[in-house]
Amino acid sequence: MNILAHKCLMLAYGEGRQRVNWQHMRYAAADTDAIANSWHQLPLLGAALLWLGALRGRL
Repeated sequence: MNILAHKCLMLAYGEGRQRVNWQHMRYAAADTDAIANSWHQLPLLGAALLWLGALRGRL
């Protein structure tokens, strides 16, 4: 989950944004082998997305 969060933050930073959006999360998940190759682990992805959503202050 830390790798996914780090990739999201780096994507946002690279675009000059101060907040992570859903597109950043989607790109980070696609780029993370542990998630991209293991779709049977959807609860992990769901937990990661909820955590990142909480970081955005949306929950």
